Amino acid sequence: MTDESLINKIKYFSLGLSDTPPNLLILATDKRLAYKKGGPLGKDILSLMDIFMAAQNIMLLATEKNIGTCAIKSFNKKAIEKLLEVPKNIDIELIIALGYPV
Repeated sequence: MTDESLINKIKYFSLGLSDTPPNLLILATDKRLAYKKGGPLGKDILSLMDIFMAAQNIMLLATEKNIGTCAIKSFNKKAIEKLLEVPKNIDIELIIALGYPV
C-alpha cells in the first residue's frame, strides 16, 4: 500500500513502525484454507512458514534493487485487521516497510 494516510493509521497500531515509509506490504494467511489443505499443521505451522519464506524473498529482492526493508511483527493485529476490513478467515502475520535508505 502507498496511501500515506492509511500508512499513518497503521503506524498508530504498530510499535515496530517508527517512521512513515512510502510503502507497506501486509502479509496474511488464510487459516481456513490452510486447515483445509494441511489440517492443524497447515493452519498453525506451514502457513506461517510460507509467509516468512515469502517475506525473506521479498526483502532479498528489495535489497538487490537498493530498496530498504524492515519486517514488523510488533503490531495490534485486531486493530489493523479492523482498519483494513480484513475478512475473518484472514490473519495478518507480518508487515514489511519498504523505502529508499537515506
